[in-house]
Amino acid sequence: MPSSKTFGFYTTVASISMIVILTIILRFSNLSGTYFHPDEEITTGVVSNMHASGSLNTNWKHANLISLFNYNQYNFSSYMYASLAFYTAYRN
Repeated sequence: MPSSKTFGFYTTVASISMIVILTIILRFSNLSGTYFHPDEEITTGVVSNMHASGSLNTNWKHANLISLFNYNQYNFSSYMYASLAFYTAYRN
């Protein structure tokens, strides 16, 4: 009969191995589909508009967005400003 210390070690290794294997299986099973998240579309549209117009206006209405997001909205302003700063630094 193995000692409880040895049994605990093997149980831990088996548990970690199962988690890693399950993670790999779940990750690769989800790579085949398309990915869409509206926050990315909103940020890309608003930041592109801010850069093109030279304005710091984060209103979604002025950005080239799908009709679902084409309304007056000023959410995520600090995130938009930071994204514009990174975008501008990257482009220059």
